Amino acid sequence: MFLKLMAMYAAAFLPVVIGLDRQAAILHPLGPRSAGRKLLGTAWGLSFLLALPQLFLFTPSAELAQFPSLSVSPKAASRLDGKKSPITSSPSAASFCCR
Repeated sequence: MFLKLMAMYAAAFLPVVIGLDRQAAILHPLGPRSAGRKLLGTAWGLSFLLALPQLFLFTPSAELAQFPSLSVSPKAASRLDGKKSPITSSPSAASFCCR
């Protein structure tokens, strides 16, 4: 899930970097072009930093192992101690996942 979120952030930041690089190329056609690499590194670094909490906040739950695309935070799992999960107890949950 971390890589999905990092790719989402990168997909938002990289067009901005491309736009800034094109602006610099138009405004200063004979100037140095090293700023583009710095901006690109900054975009990837910022994507990594913003996606980093995903590694710590969301962990897979043994109860939801049958639904591999879902995850539950430890805080939410502690609220479900001894109770049936609303996801697995609903009748529509079976139709949500293809078997």
